[in-house]
Amino acid sequence: MPKITKENILDLKKNEVFVFGSNSQGFHAAGAAGIAYAGLCGNSQNKANPDWIQREWSLPKGHESRIGNWAILGNSIGFQKGKIGCSYAVVTIVKPGLLRSVSLGSIYHQLFTLMDFASWNPEKEFLVTKIGCGYAGYELSEIAQLFNKLPRIPENIHLPIEFIKLD
Repeated sequence: MPKITKENILDLKKNEVFVFGSNSQGFHAAGAAGIAYAGLCGNSQNKANPDWIQREWSLPKGHESRIGNWAILGNSIGFQKGKIGCSYAVVTIVKPGLLRSVSLGSIYHQLFTLMDFASWNPEKEFLVTKIGCGYAGYELSEIAQLFNKLPRIPENIHLPIEFIKLD
């Protein structure tokens, strides 16, 4: 049985990777993607200043301030899918507001790739959030079924309890 991801991830150890759902435009402003961009659950600086995302987006693409603590604010070179730094993004929507715009089949294939990547990186622990179940519009049970269909889940994958098939 896979390890369980804790409900609120407030920090990462050196060997941990934050796995979150993103959109194909890489606009990481809310949900787990926003946490990944802001780092440490929208640190106090960002909570004190709700305009932080507009400020960041006003900077030119590639500016060092557009790089978050755990993820990179999306831009044309494609930091919205796969592993970058301490994060791993799974595209679950095309752009903000388009619910269910990425098919479950596409999400499944990305999860399959994640499992391969985790197998090849056994020194890392992958903390999977409830990807696809917030702004993407999928039910927990729908995403859980995708994980249950995977042929193998490596030991270094941590899943939300709702994604684990309990027999």
